[in-house]
Parts: sequence; structure tokens; C-alpha cells
Amino acid sequence: MIHYSHVLALAVSLSLPIACDKASDDQVKTTGAEVKANNEVTATNERAAQADRATKAAENNTIAAANNDFARLRADYRTQTQQNLRQLDAKVTALEARSTSGIDARLNALHAERIQFDTDLDALGSATESTWDAQKAALDKKLTDMNALAERKTPAPY
Repeated sequence: MIHYSHVLALAVSLSLPIACDKASDDQVKTTGAEVKANNEVTATNERAAQADRATKAAENNTIAAANNDFARLRADYRTQTQQNLRQLDAKVTALEARSTSGIDARLNALHAERIQFDTDLDALGSATESTWDAQKAALDKKLTDMNALAERKTPAPY
């Protein structure tokens, strides 16, 4: 006589591999989904890193262009100022040629101003973008004042 317990044991033992295969299939699907998700995260991170590098490169190009423009502005200003100083020096030379006591005082003032101007012009070479405008304006005013002093028809009241 066949015992029902033996039949039951046989049925259970035959169903275990099927259940294990189903669990194994679920594990494979889960692992595949994890790999796919990790690949997508990696791809997204790489796209973000590429975008960040592109943004930084664009910023660096913008900064480089601004620095070049500022350097060109400095060079152009220095060239123009040197030309203006040569004109001023010609006026001072003309004053020295017709020197009198009143003009002598004016010449002394012009020479002192010119020395200070050269010092300030050299300092402008190391000016930052934030201090450039103020220093340039001060130099422009000094140059205008020196030209006015050199062109004055009557001696300065010193």
C-alpha cells in the first residue's frame, strides 16, 4: 500500500525545482533591472559632466576674451597718453625757450606734475578692472590740468 505521505513527499520534492527556477528567474530579472538602472545613472552622470565641462569652457573663453579686451584697452590708452605727453612736452619746451621768472614757476610746477604723472601712469599698468576707471579718470584730469597750465598766457600766480 502506498502511503499518502510518500506521495505527498514526492509531489513536494518535484515542485521545489520549479519554485527555485521561478525565484532564480526573478533574481535574474531584478539583476538585469539593476544593471540597466546603473547604466542609465552612469550615462546621466556622464552627460552632466560633459555639460559642466562645456559650460566651464565657455566661461573660460568669455573670461579670456574679456582679459584680452582689457589688455587692448590698456595698450590703446598707454599709446594715446604717450602721444598726448609728447604734445605736452613740446609745449613745455616752447615755454622753456621763452623762459622768464613767471614762466619759470610754471615750468617748475609742470616738471613736478609730469614726474608724478609718469609714476601714476606706471601704476595704472597694474590696475585691476575694478580700479582702472578711477585711476584712468585721475590721469586724464592731471593731463588736462598740465595742458591748461602749459597753455596759460599769463604766468601762474605761485
